[in-house]
Amino acid sequence: MMHWLVLNSLLNISSRGTDVVYIIIVSHGHDDYIENLLLNLKLPSGRFKIIVRDNKSSMVLKKTCEKNCVTYLHGGQYGFGHNNNIAVSYIINNFMIMNNDYFLFLNPDVFITSESLINYVDYIISNDYKFSTLCLYWDFTKSKHDYSIRSFPTLYDFLCSFLLGVNKSKIKKENILSDTVVDWCAGSFMLIHALSFLNVNGFDQKYFMYCEDIDLCMRLKLSGVDLYYTPHFDAIHYAQHENRRIFTKAFRWHIRSITRYILRKPILSYKNYRKITSELVKWLNKVLILLLKWYLYLKIFALYTNFLTPWQE
Repeated sequence: MMHWLVLNSLLNISSRGTDVVYIIIVSHGHDDYIENLLLNLKLPSGRFKIIVRDNKSSMVLKKTCEKNCVTYLHGGQYGFGHNNNIAVSYIINNFMIMNNDYFLFLNPDVFITSESLINYVDYIISNDYKFSTLCLYWDFTKSKHDYSIRSFPTLYDFLCSFLLGVNKSKIKKENILSDTVVDWCAGSFMLIHALSFLNVNGFDQKYFMYCEDIDLCMRLKLSGVDLYYTPHFDAIHYAQHENRRIFTKAFRWHIRSITRYILRKPILSYKNYRKITSELVKWLNKVLILLLKWYLYLKIFALYTNFLTPWQE
């Protein structure tokens, strides 16, 4: 997580009268998606500012951003959360954030019209929702839902998903007809009140990819910020899921992220949020996680030893 020193001075800033939405898009070789997205999004520049953080330093994407008068950031290759935090740091250093501004974390493979986005933002602000998402579909006919809202998962949920292909943490969006508070949403579309995001120090950068959105949603919830799912607004998500292919990088990233989340969840759930942010408790958390890891290793070693014993006899 990043610690923005500017936060304390920002908390007392009065409203400028006009909210600004900073749209942050992270690219991992998504040049074509972003080109199509920027061609479609024609938004008033005074109210919407788009920042593209390129993880691959593509000259094609750079030219596309320059052509569309979009801020282009590059340099270094990092995970999803880290890249988003870099974009937020740029915004803090180059713009005057007010207490009615928002960050929209938007995947490059999400399609939404300018009119729909403006109407959605107006609705969210009029209802004073500090954290929200909308209904994502996988196709333009809107017949296939992207189940991007879920309950906080347990280890059992992860195991069922990997071994049986059944994810019990998914929420049936078809049954939700009005604005509803949910546990977490995918990082593909998150509209977050800027100061609420800064208050929890943004994304945890120790997640390279996967589960960083769950972690962020949990910390926001513990800080008193509810996540609202608004079913009457929608967008299209051309999602590509490769993390279940064993022995791939994506699979290894997913396993590491799940391990970190599962080990951290009890700490986040049963400790007062403000106490967690103290340096002493952070150190104790690290010690506890280390002990839990060694406990798991010893259990696995014991099971392995018991398995070999009959053969050795």
